[in-house]
Amino acid sequence: MTVELTTTKVRKIVQENTGILTENVSSLGAGFDFKTFLVNDEWVFRFPNTPNEADALITESKLLNNLSLPTTTPVFEYWLDKPIGYTMPIAGYRLIRGESLESLDSGSCDTTRLARDLGWTLHSLHGMDFDEEKSSNSLNGHPLPELSRTKDFDSVGLTTNEASSLAQFVSRYSPRKNQSTCARIHGDLGVEHIITTEGRHVEGVIDWANASMGNRFRDFIGLWGWGGDNFVIQVLSNYDSYPQSHDWAFIRTQGLLYCLHRLKLAAANNLEHLSKLLARIRERIHETNGMSPNDLP
Repeated sequence: MTVELTTTKVRKIVQENTGILTENVSSLGAGFDFKTFLVNDEWVFRFPNTPNEADALITESKLLNNLSLPTTTPVFEYWLDKPIGYTMPIAGYRLIRGESLESLDSGSCDTTRLARDLGWTLHSLHGMDFDEEKSSNSLNGHPLPELSRTKDFDSVGLTTNEASSLAQFVSRYSPRKNQSTCARIHGDLGVEHIITTEGRHVEGVIDWANASMGNRFRDFIGLWGWGGDNFVIQVLSNYDSYPQSHDWAFIRTQGLLYCLHRLKLAAANNLEHLSKLLARIRERIHETNGMSPNDLP
């Protein structure tokens, strides 16, 4: 059950538990897993919605202590295990300043530089050592919206033809279990979690609660949703592995569902970049129209 939070309540919780004089509090995001607030334009506090997400936050805290990547990741300077005023743990870290890649159009960005930064970051992440004994429970990572949800593709502003084209493409996808080499992955690398400096380079990667062992190409899904085949190819030029045809099918199909997921979330919360997300999914529908999911670029 989701816990209701207001900026007034968050102000009180943060001040009572940290001693920070909370001059201003604003909402940074409301997802299915966490609510995130910005305090004093300096601190980000993450509140899990359910006990499952609270467990994920604990795992994330341990992971972040062991990450060494060529980009910035959050450092939990505040860890409130049993906070006053909230029933689950809360984490606080210094704001990584910049713009989320989701809020930017690819045409206004230095995609060559972004691709270099992301390729190097994913190369480092996917090359990390891991405990084989603990990897078997999460080989497939965390699933995106299920394919059965194609029936309501037309409920988010798509035309009938666009919804039909998207649904047909998804229906031609035949998933393969454990289709790629297992690696340590972010697991939820949507472009909303990639912070850039004016679209010129990657400043940081946030929200590691879904990090796990899984298919390395899961971390390319959001990148494809943002920039299609061409941007993924740019990233791969700075990476150490290349997708096979079934990997491309996985990236594209799940990428379309990722775009749909973000569009629905934006519509439900009336986010200001709703029109950009609608335009983006239309670009991806147009790109895949008449294509087989398994086609090599």
